[in-house]
This record gives sequence, C-alpha cells and structure tokens, in this order.
Amino acid sequence: MKLARIQRLLRLIMSLQSGREQDADMLSAELQVSRRTIFRDLRLLEAAGVPYTFDHRTKGYSIGGGALLRPINLAVDEVMALLVLTRKFLSRTPVPDLDAATRAALKIEGLLPTVIQQDIGPLLEGLAVRDGPKPEAACDVDLFGRVQAAITGKRKLRIEYDFLDEGRVIDTVLHPYHLVFINRSWYVIGFSELFDEPRTFKLERFKSCRLLDSPFSDEQAFDLDDYFGNAWQMIPRDKEYRVRIRFGPKVARNVQEVCWHKTQKTKLEADGSLSFEVTVAGLDEMCWWILGYGDQAVVEEPAELREIIRRHAQSMVRCYAETDLGGATKI
Repeated sequence: MKLARIQRLLRLIMSLQSGREQDADMLSAELQVSRRTIFRDLRLLEAAGVPYTFDHRTKGYSIGGGALLRPINLAVDEVMALLVLTRKFLSRTPVPDLDAATRAALKIEGLLPTVIQQDIGPLLEGLAVRDGPKPEAACDVDLFGRVQAAITGKRKLRIEYDFLDEGRVIDTVLHPYHLVFINRSWYVIGFSELFDEPRTFKLERFKSCRLLDSPFSDEQAFDLDDYFGNAWQMIPRDKEYRVRIRFGPKVARNVQEVCWHKTQKTKLEADGSLSFEVTVAGLDEMCWWILGYGDQAVVEEPAELREIIRRHAQSMVRCYAETDLGGATKI
C-alpha cells in the first residue's frame, strides 16, 4: 500500500474519532478526495476490523471512544514523564480517569526496550510526592462523567446541591460550561436558572444530578478567564482593590518564590522584608491567606482589608484569652 494512502487512512480514522458524526461529503471535503475514494477507504477500514458506525438517520459516520488511536512516536523522556505523572502525581489527586491513564502508561512501558525498562524502576523509586490536604471522599466517577456528557452535548442538568453558605439544599437546573480543578476539588461552572447567573458548584456537594434531554444554547460565548477575572482564587466580586502587603524577613523569600496571582508585583527591600502588590476582585478569599502568615504579614492598603484583618486578629486574641482548657472553646 502506498504511503500516501496509509497516511490518508490514518487521517480518516482520526477524523471519525473526533467526536462528531460526518457524512461522506464532509469527509470528502476534509480529506480533499472524492466521495468514491471515501467509500473505498471505509470498506478498507471495515475489512481491517476498525469499528466505525453509520447512522442511517443522519447519514453520518463515526468511531466510538473505545477504538484504538494511531501509533505515536514518543521519546524516552516523554515516556518517563507520563510514568512519573501516573505513578507519583495523579495517584495523589482525585482524577476520575486515573485508571485509564495508568493502563495507558503501563502499555507504553511494556513497549520500551528491556534495557530501559530495567532503569525505570530505580528512577521511580527515587522519586516521592508527599501528600498535602485532600478530600476524604474520592471523586465520584459517575457524577464526573455525567457532567462531562452534559458539557459536551450542551444538555441541561437538574441538581440538588448542598448550599453551605445558606445552610440548605437547593434545587436548580444548570447549564454546565466547564469542569475546573481548584484547591484539591473539582468544580462545575455554569448558568443556574435558580440564581439567573453563572455560578460555581463543587462536585462533592452534589446531592443528586440528573442529565436532562433539553439542550441549552450558549449564544454568548462563556470565557473562563473573564468569569474568574481578578479573583484571588475562584470567587470573583464586583469591586477590584489594589492590595499592598509587607511581609517580614522570616517569610519574604518564601512568598516571593511563588506566583500567587497573575497581577502580583514583588520587591525585596533592603531590610529583608517583601513589598507585595496585587489587584484583586474581592477581599474575602485573600484575607485567610494573609492571616496564615500571622505577624509576618501587615496589610498596608486598602483600609477595608486592614479592618477585616484587624477584626479577625482581635477575635483570635479574645478566643485564646477566654479559652477554658477544662472545657470547650467558644468560637
């Protein structure tokens, strides 16, 4: 078989696996060949056992997600990176597709030359990842898949959600836009018909989730970066603040080594302290981060944030002053 034809067949397989049905005319246009050539290539795929399907209603062809991908030429360092991720990092994170990722990595490892396989064990044994805080419950794979299907198919979800801010369970129809992993948990961002605006929902707090037949339209394209804006982490507010903090010498370099926010500017002063500036949409999320540095972080502006930190600090002093070690601490 000529190389050009092999390459065309591989392109055809990839096109059929793109997730959308395509009729013969669409495939002909994409591969820039005649309809007759498309039908001949499809017969070749069928004879080779490639499991494509044909929908008589739409006249569309497609290949399901279980079909095999074309071979990929990977360098040894690329293989090592995949094995390190699946063995050391992903196993510590609530990743719904971890089993599939691990199976893929093991298949790749099995194709490596014996001499390289012998070196992989010691290399991986010499790497370790210390666990940080993480959710007690594993990510619900079925729920994750349901939300993914709704996003891909632009279908509405009806959810019951434990709304901690108000101490109640709410019922809403959700138009899901994005799944996002933030701070050790998965969140879905979408338009809530109950609140009549886009909201962020934590998957772990779903009480129920049902995929509806009714579709939703995203006439106004949703942009994730626009939605988060200059939020400190994930809860954007309407008003933006210019924040300036002075960090003491004990923590200055630790703070400077990390990019905490996309707008941050830092300057290490002659006395060893750090001047830290950001522009954030809302102060609530940021105040808890600042409090974590205790007396090594002093808010210089804005006045609103200084007052929030001052009230928290006074409350902490009262809490410790009033603590009865023989009984319960009142908070």
